Amino acid sequence: MTGTVIITGANGSVALGFVDHILSSYPTYTLLATVRNPSDANSTKLSNMITSKPNAKAHIEALDLSSLADVRSFAEKTAERVKSGKLPRIKAIVCNAFTWSLSETKYTQDGLEASFQVGHLSHYLLILKLLGSMAPDGRIMLLGSNTHYPDRPHPLTKLIAEIPEDVEEIVKPLPDEPGQEHDRGFQRYGIAKLANVLLMHDLNTRLKKACYSPSFTK
Repeated sequence: MTGTVIITGANGSVALGFVDHILSSYPTYTLLATVRNPSDANSTKLSNMITSKPNAKAHIEALDLSSLADVRSFAEKTAERVKSGKLPRIKAIVCNAFTWSLSETKYTQDGLEASFQVGHLSHYLLILKLLGSMAPDGRIMLLGSNTHYPDRPHPLTKLIAEIPEDVEEIVKPLPDEPGQEHDRGFQRYGIAKLANVLLMHDLNTRLKKACYSPSFTK
């Protein structure tokens, strides 16, 4: 059994457990474990995990989700590798990576709000560019959160996730009011996760998927 599995933010705590499971349970699969900077100290544990499985078909690859151009380039090169037979068709894309800031609004090099671009928009682009390279039974995994409910308050923030009337404010939000930086940070994170849930429902009109919240991971 062959196939390629792609995971973003592969050096994160939830992702490391997933990587270990893939390496142990699906040794014939090719794993593309993507991180923003493979030489970063945060990737050491991931590198050691892969090295401990000498027969693993796993590669740590750079993918900067704060750059739409980088996402597009990675996806196009990956699609070409699949087309040429250098990679098996994609069995799964695990959209795990995220970022947030609870102290101030942060922006990507594209000038967009970082939580939304890294947590949702770049994954959306990655998925769209790679759909044609997926196996017939391929899976797309989008991560939600218990902060994404627009009608359910979260104990750690006073602001709920909701799509603003002017959707441009999602990627270019208004300045935080003094004292609201923490709550707005949670809200921005929740909006990115809410967008993932909406995307999952949209994709599900054509593809069968399963939803998952890392908050329930033991």
